[in-house]
This record gives sequence, structure tokens and C-alpha cells, in this order.
Amino acid sequence: MILHQLRIARAAASRRWAKHHSVKAFGRAVLLGALCVTAACTKPADSSAPYADLVADAIPKLEQVVGLKFKTPPKLERRTKAEVRAFLMKQLTDPKARELLNGQASVYRGLGLIPDTLNVPELLQKLLEEQIVGYYDPKTKVLYVVDGTPKLLLTQTVTHELVHALQDQYVRVDSIQGRVDDADRQSAAQAVLEGQAVYAQLSIDPNAGPMLRMPGGWDRIRDVIKDGQTGMPVFSSAPRVIREGLLFPYIGGADFARRFVMQRKPSELLTDLPTSTKQVLNHDAYFQSRDSSSRVTLPKPSIGTVTYSNTMGEFETRLALVQHLKDEVLARRAASGVDG
Repeated sequence: MILHQLRIARAAASRRWAKHHSVKAFGRAVLLGALCVTAACTKPADSSAPYADLVADAIPKLEQVVGLKFKTPPKLERRTKAEVRAFLMKQLTDPKARELLNGQASVYRGLGLIPDTLNVPELLQKLLEEQIVGYYDPKTKVLYVVDGTPKLLLTQTVTHELVHALQDQYVRVDSIQGRVDDADRQSAAQAVLEGQAVYAQLSIDPNAGPMLRMPGGWDRIRDVIKDGQTGMPVFSSAPRVIREGLLFPYIGGADFARRFVMQRKPSELLTDLPTSTKQVLNHDAYFQSRDSSSRVTLPKPSIGTVTYSNTMGEFETRLALVQHLKDEVLARRAASGVDG
């Protein structure tokens, strides 16, 4: 799935939510994360550390929702917006990342999902500039935050990124994000990471938490998130396949996490990851008779050379079909037959 390894969607999904008066405390979970401090469940908060009170309050609540304890205190460092932007731009210009982006974009162009003239890296840069606040870096194990972040946005960013720091102490987040040779499996795993963070963030929010537990509450939350794209002009003007692809790990992933904790222990989520977007999207495909994707190996072309090869699962197939069929129900039905 294009761009999922860059973890952009949360900003796009959440800014609009903050504008909804009945659940405004959910705030805006943002691009590539934000922060935490050197305080953890088993150690007292360092009163001199930035945002120590906020982190000390959030950690035990998140641990209860996720079902895991911090092994070591998470770390926080402040950065200017220019410094954070430079770091993310370096990721975008990395040769391997650029090769992957160009390969995925070429597939989307071939399927008629994005215009031939669309410069995907340039679009990504604009998206980053529109919504940059901070990020968690699994390589350094540090959560970075942009100086001057508004309090409401800061609070929700802290809770979301604390979950990523916690996840990284139990699974190798950078390894999951690096599985670029199987894009559909990577998308499914990424949906769990982001979805668990969104679900935990919602659960401990004083306004969104009670709504989440009400009948139909999750549907209401999901609709508010999806219907608020007008608040971000760059995001709302992007092709549908990119918008939906960026939102999927957060909305689809949160829905999966919500269903998971209703059936199993929350602590088991990271040890039994879904292996395809089919399993994320379809309850029975994961929770009943586990439906594993078949591995398809295409023969070498009779002429020319292969420039890019990867997997395309049910979610992307659905997007391709709805683009041309203009029928959501029919596209979902047809895409559900994807096996590998």
C-alpha cells in the first residue's frame, strides 16, 4: 500500500475530530507521532522533564488498555519544526524509500488510480508540511515533539505515541515497517500498530472513551474522522486511493483492535498479527477460520524487464474496483474474493 511505511494518516484523520464539539477532547493525533518523557510505570516522573505530569498520568491508563507494562522509561526530546521536517524529508529522499514510492506509484498509474502527472514524493512533502508535529523514531527509541505544540494537540499526541513506544518494547516496530517486499502483509501489521494506538488513545480520553463504549459509538467516531477532510486542503485534494490508503491503518486498524479486545486479551494483539488486509477487514477471516493469502509468483515476462513487484491485497483491490465501477457495494463484494 502506497506510503503506509511513512505513517502519515493520523494527522489527516484526526484534525477534523478535534472540531467536533461533543468529542473535542479526542484532539488531533498527528503525523509520525510525538512524544513522551523519561517517566514510566515503575519509576517516578522526573518533575524537571518536559510534560512529566502529562506522561505520568497517561502511562498507567494506557498500560491497562494495552495490557502491557513499560519495560524501560520512554524518552523525549524537543525539536524545532525545521529540524523535524529535515528528518522526515531525509526519509522521503532515501534511495530505497524513493524506489518503493515510485514503484507503487507506477502501479497506481497503470490502474488509473492516480494521474500520470502526479508527483507522489512532492505530494508527500506537502502533506508533511501541512501536518507535521512530531514522531517516534524506533531506531533511536526516542519520541520527538515540535516546540510550541498547542496543549490539546500535545495531550492527544502524547497518548498516541506513548503506545508506539510501548509497542516497540515488545515487537520490532522498525522491522515490521521494513517488510517492503510484501506490501499487503506490511499494511495489515501497520494497521495493528496504528489501530491499537488510536483505540487506546480513544479509550482513555474523558469524552471519547465513554462514547466508544456506547452502542454505535465507534461508528459515530469513525464517521466524524472520515467526514472532516475539508480541514486539510492538501489531504482532501489528493487522489482517493492515497487518502483512503493513508486513513486505513488508523480507522481500519482501530476497528480491528476494538474487535480484538472484545474476543481476546489485549496483550495478545502484538503476538498474533493479521497477515493480510483481508484479515483486518473481515471478521471471520481472522477470528473464525483463519484465511491465509496464497502466495502468487508470476512468470518472467517474455519481453522487457520487471521494474517493480509486490503484493496487492483486498483493500487495494477494493479501491481499484470502486474507482472504475463507481459502486461501493459491488466493489466490496468483488474484492472479498481476493485470495493472494
